[in-house]
Amino acid sequence: MIIKPENPSELAELLKSRPLILYGMGDTGRRIAQWCGDYDIPYLWSDKNADLQKNLSSVYVAPQDIVRSYPAANIAITSIAYRDEIMEDLLRLGIESERILQPYIFMPDEVDWRAIEDDGRADWELMRKRFQMIAEWGWIPNNVKSVADYGAGHKFIKALLPEAANYYPIDFIDRGDHTIICDFNKQEFPNIHAELSVCAGVLMYVEPAKELVDHICGHTDRQIIFSFITLEEMPNIDTRRKLGFCQDFTEAQIIDMFAGQEYVLRDKRRDTSGNSMITLFLFEKRGNAGDAT
Repeated sequence: MIIKPENPSELAELLKSRPLILYGMGDTGRRIAQWCGDYDIPYLWSDKNADLQKNLSSVYVAPQDIVRSYPAANIAITSIAYRDEIMEDLLRLGIESERILQPYIFMPDEVDWRAIEDDGRADWELMRKRFQMIAEWGWIPNNVKSVADYGAGHKFIKALLPEAANYYPIDFIDRGDHTIICDFNKQEFPNIHAELSVCAGVLMYVEPAKELVDHICGHTDRQIIFSFITLEEMPNIDTRRKLGFCQDFTEAQIIDMFAGQEYVLRDKRRDTSGNSMITLFLFEKRGNAGDAT
């Protein structure tokens, strides 16, 4: 989520007009808090997760105490992924809907994948840990000889590969290591064949999504590691657009898309460690050992 309101001064005045409570202590909440600090907007924290209430540098108010202690406060929801759940919780606590501010007020009207890169706030540490989990699950073959990384980013998978494996980082900007520069939205797909291909957290932002999947399947000989925030995990279309997503595939549609290119599902896991739930898929080319359905 990019924190960049369209009219920051106007929003700052609104938020200063009443006591402000930021509801949600995740990464996005901390970034919104930083923005509030930049504009000298005083705020309090709130969250129903007790584990997140420790070591706070600002004042905390328990959700059940908001109405009694701060009856006139505005409450800003600071999570896109859990917006609907938080909204329901706040209404149940007796907070008037007109005092509940949506996270969208902190975002620009339009977001695309380039803006996310330019924002410089991608959670690279979360992605690094996610690739460590992938390795722990045994999804990276010990004897893999070649790996194509579509949307390589900081190339976290490279450190987890066998020393002799050939690694091909593919991205829209130069990430070093002889990056193969491609703009997937212009259908610039590399003519690289590999035993294992990785496409993690990329397809949400790609207009020619099926074309990219078909290309990856046609240029991969063994396995594909793929991740996507499915429609089941984030069903609100407006939320998806605010995050820059241009694709809304369900889990079944993803599995069918790969099946149409002779790739079957071997394993599937979900990661909830970030601000939203993402599904990770391991597909294997039909006919290889370990076929699954």
